[in-house]
Amino acid sequence: MKTNLSTDWTYFSKWVAPPAFGGAAILLLVQMIRHWHEQNLGEYLFAVVWCMIALVACWYGLRLKHVSVDEKFLYVSNYVGEIAMPLSNIMGVREKIIGPNIRPVIIYLNEPSAYGRRIMFEPSFASHFSFKESQAFIELRRIVRQNLATATHNNSFNRSAR
Repeated sequence: MKTNLSTDWTYFSKWVAPPAFGGAAILLLVQMIRHWHEQNLGEYLFAVVWCMIALVACWYGLRLKHVSVDEKFLYVSNYVGEIAMPLSNIMGVREKIIGPNIRPVIIYLNEPSAYGRRIMFEPSFASHFSFKESQAFIELRRIVRQNLATATHNNSFNRSAR
């Protein structure tokens, strides 16, 4: 059975926030250019900060993927298409702590996929504003450890057969 590892907010973070922040930044810049002689320093500072936030929202949001897992495969979607890859392709996993409720998980792959060698997603959280590791991160770390144990066992078995 497929288990969803991504939060339900992934769609919003990927497809709603970047155009909203980016569109507002473009409108703000157009208004600043049209009325440049009426602006003061505070308004320019606000515009610069807003544009930086828009760039960060786009940079962060557009890299996000929707991730789910079952007993054999990792399913990755960008909401346009979905790919399935074996769990043995997961080389490592890392949770990046940006803030209490902004903690993307990055999956590192042995072989490149259609979405690259790194898959980033926002995990679901049991409670917000917590510094505990997400359940998705714990599950993926268990899979990586299991893959490493299997690979080590297979390598020692192959050496003893020689």
